[in-house]
Amino acid sequence: MKSIFQKTFLTLILWISVSQLFAQQDMKHNLRMNFFALFWQRASLQYEFQYNPKNSFNATGSYMFGSERTGVTGGVNYRYYFSDARSSWFIGGMASYSAYVEKITAQVETSVPNTNILQNYRFKPQIVLGALQGGFRWNILRIFNINARLAYGIPIPIQNTWQDTNGNGTQPIADDKNFVEQRFKLFSSWDGEISFGVRF
Repeated sequence: MKSIFQKTFLTLILWISVSQLFAQQDMKHNLRMNFFALFWQRASLQYEFQYNPKNSFNATGSYMFGSERTGVTGGVNYRYYFSDARSSWFIGGMASYSAYVEKITAQVETSVPNTNILQNYRFKPQIVLGALQGGFRWNILRIFNINARLAYGIPIPIQNTWQDTNGNGTQPIADDKNFVEQRFKLFSSWDGEISFGVRF
């Protein structure tokens, strides 16, 4: 037990010492992983270049790995920090592009009047988002940081493609089609982040 305590204590001292050593450097880069995105079945990495104490540019990328929906998102954003300190509130703007493939079951009309059947489709939307964002960055030992951010904007659909999985070339009825497309548009208007970052 004493040996474990000593090793843990020495590791902690070493970690703090290395952190303080790096803290003396002018670190402008920050690599973050967005753990909030995992709740939406997305793996998300973000890179930040802080070219002065109050301004930074960020590049983001994510991959959705859900059983019903897969896709990618890439974007850029700008942050203005209200304080020169490492821990600070910030605001800014962002732009992103998303392309997904989602499995959808929707109604399709038949030759019999007032009779619809269910059909499986692949819904393939592409969308561009421009949004305003705000949040807070907590600094930990000057190297590590936790970021919390929320963004909301106006999504602009580029293309919505419906693919009949049976190859019959059918299209869903208008109500089902509009419901799915509007739901995706609403889902795409938000962006969020709770991430852990390392500065270097």
